[in-house]
Amino acid sequence: MASNFQPTKEEIRNFSYTIDEMVTTSDYTYVEAIITYCDENELEYETAALLISDEIKYKIESEVVDKNLLVYKTNKLPLG
Repeated sequence: MASNFQPTKEEIRNFSYTIDEMVTTSDYTYVEAIITYCDENELEYETAALLISDEIKYKIESEVVDKNLLVYKTNKLPLG
């Protein structure tokens, strides 16, 4: 189902609003809120991935960087 699903801008906006509300009214992180929403609404994770706005993606990235869950690889020259 997820491969043929093309969400509308309104669906993306509504999903983002719902996830933001879940985060601000609970102790959920953005990833936890998305997973909880999917589980409670029987929505496939692959489908939810199509509904995640750029703003939510940025917030997820900020959370994982702040919690040191995402490490950026940098090109370093070997010393020695």
